[in-house]
Amino acid sequence: MKTINRLYTLLAAVTMVFAMTSCDEDPWHEWDYYDYSEDWYDDYNWYDDAFNYGTEYLNQEAAALRGYWTGNTELHYYDHGVRKVTQMESLFEFDQYNPNSLNGRGRETDKAPKLDAYGNYVYDNNGELVYDYQELRFSWYIDPRSGDINIKYDDSGVVYTAEFDDFSLNTQSGQFYGKFECDEYDEELRFNLLRTTLAKPNDNFADADGTCADSTTAAKGTVFGRLKGDCGTFNSPMGLRKNDVR
Repeated sequence: MKTINRLYTLLAAVTMVFAMTSCDEDPWHEWDYYDYSEDWYDDYNWYDDAFNYGTEYLNQEAAALRGYWTGNTELHYYDHGVRKVTQMESLFEFDQYNPNSLNGRGRETDKAPKLDAYGNYVYDNNGELVYDYQELRFSWYIDPRSGDINIKYDDSGVVYTAEFDDFSLNTQSGQFYGKFECDEYDEELRFNLLRTTLAKPNDNFADADGTCADSTTAAKGTVFGRLKGDCGTFNSPMGLRKNDVR
């Protein structure tokens, strides 16, 4: 009988250790009265309907993401079966539907030197580089089950996901770097961005009630995401991808 009691005690201790380890590894797993394993999760319109719940940690992650970010992005994609890479200067704007939501609207503006049909840079009559631009609008949400950031582009409906292990969002340094992956087309969008402002966004990003977030509540010095180190240097040639699936 004593042996059985010792066994139960040992099993209880092991269970507590695993539970504590899980909480330490997954900071978004604070107590949450929503059961994300139920059918409502799959039926919810995460990109268009404000989700004003989730844990305090996730609310802070959304607030940290909100704002304007500029830097370089590098798109890895396939063109007729050949893996290609191109680099762009990019500006990202993220806005929440309201200060408590884990989702919202956004805009990506890319800029790169224009290329001719042979892949050479194009210059104007004054010898200055001619640039190409593109603007891509999207909806986004933070998955309350994982902390992943998901982007769905308006025109194409294509989804890119930055898993929690694949990005670093630092509220102290104002850095946001990592990679978004698109499983549908086997693409990667690597990014290295710096926050530029927390100014109130364009009215076009207001929600259905005409309101939008106008301040951040993210804890200063918090780092969201598990990616360590830095994103490295982008050495690929610059240029916008023609027939971008986004």
